[in-house]
Amino acid sequence: MERRVVITAEAAITPIGHGKKDILASLTHGVSGIKNLKEQDDLLGKYLHSNVYGIIDYDITYGFSRKFAKTLGPVAYYACQVAKEAIDQSGLDQEFLSSGRVGVAYGSTHGSPSVQRHIYEAFFDPERRGYTKINATDYLKSMAHTTAVNITRMFGITGRVIASCTACTTASQSIGYGYEAVKYGLQDAMLCGAADEYDTTTVAVFDNLLACSTAFNDRPSAHPGRLT
Repeated sequence: MERRVVITAEAAITPIGHGKKDILASLTHGVSGIKNLKEQDDLLGKYLHSNVYGIIDYDITYGFSRKFAKTLGPVAYYACQVAKEAIDQSGLDQEFLSSGRVGVAYGSTHGSPSVQRHIYEAFFDPERRGYTKINATDYLKSMAHTTAVNITRMFGITGRVIASCTACTTASQSIGYGYEAVKYGLQDAMLCGAADEYDTTTVAVFDNLLACSTAFNDRPSAHPGRLT
């Protein structure tokens, strides 16, 4: 049996705004989310070819209880916040969320690189105290499927869980999985998407691949990523 699939809610945290209203306003008025890297990290800017980037540089009120926050790295904070906003918009109640009829298709490029870097640094500590510096929740924060797992845990979602991890196509693949799950009757609803966080390790890899823009280092707001 094939069914019609509809989108009932959407949410996003991006360099050009938080939520549909702010994002559309930025797009409509040509507001750029691209900034100069040297202004944020002068030392890093000296070593990378590209000096333009987009980050979340505004405050976000999360309000998550410690019970859930203790397993969240930055990437999972983003994911759980937009999941909360999408659930609130959709009007789905807790009984339905926990019925097994709702699933999650959500991913990230590679979990939380900032937490992973903390783990590496701990093990290279010259005082050899690496094990004592690793927190009990570091793996839950850093693992590739941290976004999907934390969403299901926080919102009591008990249906199928798909944790995509396909670099730049992670979100679109997650949406595709969600579409198939609903269309073919495997789930009645799916929460879909992806999140990533800024970290030096990720930036350096793409920069060394020569996959980052260098033509607008001296005028980041003129980067083609800016819409007019």
